[in-house]
Amino acid sequence: MYLGQEQFGPVHLAVARPVDGTAYWYVVSNEPTGPHTLDEYGLRPQVEENILDDKSNGFQVERSYLQSAAALEWLVLVLAAATLVLVLHGVQVVASGKRRWVDPHWTRRESYLKIGRKYLTRVLYHDGEVLRRLLLPPGEDPEPAQASRHHTRRRPHELITSCEYVY
Repeated sequence: MYLGQEQFGPVHLAVARPVDGTAYWYVVSNEPTGPHTLDEYGLRPQVEENILDDKSNGFQVERSYLQSAAALEWLVLVLAAATLVLVLHGVQVVASGKRRWVDPHWTRRESYLKIGRKYLTRVLYHDGEVLRRLLLPPGEDPEPAQASRHHTRRRPHELITSCEYVY
């Protein structure tokens, strides 16, 4: 089987249709497919949100114009450390009940990274106090981000077929 210019195989294919939608999902994988494949595929908006934090929503990585792989590796290392600090600040801001200082919605709409960045910006401009205790609490997120009411609805899917193609 060819996907783009390269030949792959064997591949597994899952085809589904969200119950409330008209578009079909076609998922090609190198692992056996089934309902779990579609559950993972449904998580892609969360992955895309993390990528957005690294790009236009946060650090503007694409504007670095770095040509050297070594320089890009260093940038990614620095951004990983900055991400950790900002996320930890965002988590503490939410845990301490100060989220609405930087995210005025009734429910959390911003990523922890953006909440941490906005909080630190506010603190620096208004001579406030930087949080001294940065912990990542165990367990489930007590206040998961909700992009909008439309996006928070779970989209159940109906598995139409799951099969393996060997080429």
